[in-house]
Amino acid sequence: MKKNLSLFCALMLVLISCSGDDSSLNSSDVLMKKKVVTSTGRDNTIEISTTYYTYEGKKLVKEVGTNDSFFDNRRNYDYTKKYYYTGNLITKCEEMSGTDYLTVTELTYVNDKLKTMLVKVGYQNGVIIYATKTTCTHNDDGTVSFVKVNIDRETKVESVLENGKWIYANGNIIRKETTDKWGSISEVYEYDRKNGIFRNVTGANLLVGNLIFGYSGFGYSGFGYSKNNELKMTVTTANSNATFTHSTIYNYNKDNFPTFGKFEGNDESTSIISRYFY
Repeated sequence: MKKNLSLFCALMLVLISCSGDDSSLNSSDVLMKKKVVTSTGRDNTIEISTTYYTYEGKKLVKEVGTNDSFFDNRRNYDYTKKYYYTGNLITKCEEMSGTDYLTVTELTYVNDKLKTMLVKVGYQNGVIIYATKTTCTHNDDGTVSFVKVNIDRETKVESVLENGKWIYANGNIIRKETTDKWGSISEVYEYDRKNGIFRNVTGANLLVGNLIFGYSGFGYSGFGYSKNNELKMTVTTANSNATFTHSTIYNYNKDNFPTFGKFEGNDESTSIISRYFY
């Protein structure tokens, strides 16, 4: 009886240990300092992007990235992003390549909830090529509705590009529903139970919808927040009823932050591997 009881207690300790292997560890001081992404295309082109992050305390103030192509042996994209805070809220982000502004993003909040995101894109001789504005409505059920409009450069007239809803659970967006002139799209997300790479950045948790600042996009400088790390995304288009999926597998450090991620999609011709340094 005593032997069985001891075995039962040991088993319970193992179960408790496994169930507690999530983001509850005391790792609030961990900040990502560098990210390296290696992309290999079907034509054997290889691109390596490196992003460096600078902080003041836990506030992200600067992001510097380079993109090197080993197919033609030249560097084809460099950028710098500067983040500006009002109190603990991220209210502005400037993305530049050399002395040229690529994007300027301005954010407003109401009661510490994101209200609008205005993105001015492609400055040429001080003139904006185009601008978009996303307006968020935080609903009583915890979802967030949004409307994204294009702002005409000459007339300033707004025209709707898309609208939809973000659905959340446990601090992560688990579903995004979007409608535009081409039809409806549904995106469903699944996550691990570990720490997201930007989890400790001041103000990042208020960036609803996994919003991405700037021009450079996925794999290079996309700044989207989630409490945990995305394992899988499934996209379904209503028009063609087509479904696409991609998934990422991770390795983690002792603080439950990812150190390695391998992206896999429907099209296996491209390999994307990310390495994270803290």
